[in-house]
Amino acid sequence: MQAQPQFFMKKAAQINNISKLPMKDRFLVSTAQMQEIESQIFAAGMPMAALMEKVGGLIARRFQCLYPQSQYHRVGILVGMGHNGGDALVVARELYFQGYEVSIYVPIAQLVELTDGHYRYVCSLGIEIVDRPEDLAGCDAIVDGLFGCSLNREITDRLFDTIESVNRLGIPIISIDLPSGIHTDTGLPMGTAIKATHTFCLGLWKLAFLRESAIEYLGKTELIDIDLPLSIIERVLGVDPIVSIMTIKLAQSSLPLNRSPTTHKYQQGHLLLIVGSEQYAGAAILAGLGARLPPVGYANDWRRDVIDRRAQISQIFIITILTRSVNYRLP
Repeated sequence: MQAQPQFFMKKAAQINNISKLPMKDRFLVSTAQMQEIESQIFAAGMPMAALMEKVGGLIARRFQCLYPQSQYHRVGILVGMGHNGGDALVVARELYFQGYEVSIYVPIAQLVELTDGHYRYVCSLGIEIVDRPEDLAGCDAIVDGLFGCSLNREITDRLFDTIESVNRLGIPIISIDLPSGIHTDTGLPMGTAIKATHTFCLGLWKLAFLRESAIEYLGKTELIDIDLPLSIIERVLGVDPIVSIMTIKLAQSSLPLNRSPTTHKYQQGHLLLIVGSEQYAGAAILAGLGARLPPVGYANDWRRDVIDRRAQISQIFIITILTRSVNYRLP
């Protein structure tokens, strides 16, 4: 039975319409892509200082929701030399103005110009600057702003010791964008890495958040929308990127499927699941359960020996929902 072209053309149109929805949480970026998006934003006239203020303010407000002053009165701030450190200093300033007791640790004295300006200002406010990471032991929570998404070298010496010391404190750690020390693309620790309790990812999800190697470092994750223009995102990543994240809103955007009351199964598409193996049937069972949810019209019955002969595929067990599911007693 040949597939009905009208059905597939209709589905393709629905899928293409998804990209027009303002769901930026579906995008996934590498370091290079994120840097290109930021470069185009700055080239369009967005001041870097304004973006840093925006990011720091959003993080500070979210921090107050999750870590209220009544329970987390004293907050330690780890400040790196780059713009991630500048974000952390804005957070420090805003939390200080809201009544938190703030202590700042800066392991590397040489800061970039914009971050240095924020550092001089928090010093003028009388916010405590500590000499060692161990001096943050009395804090109720720590904000990690050592490194952002541009880390590309192994962490050594004083920075290595700082991260190791902070991890040993046993205090909740909230990382800005990524836990310091995690490579944005691979998710691997670059010598060592902060083990965050909570990570606020800025703007767009980074590849590291989908890497198994980063799981033990990320803690709870949350995307902070910093209002990156969708037009620039799509200019860099494309309207329909090859790789994207399936979100709840994205899945719901094409549901429910419109179906005529006079239609029949041959007009509703075919389903074939290629899953698991004869020895391990768990994947087949789970896929079968999932495949029962959408309105499948018709499924072909493929036999394994036919597949082996025609496609020379070995050790693949093919299950079709309508003809095989009874063998697994699916509810």
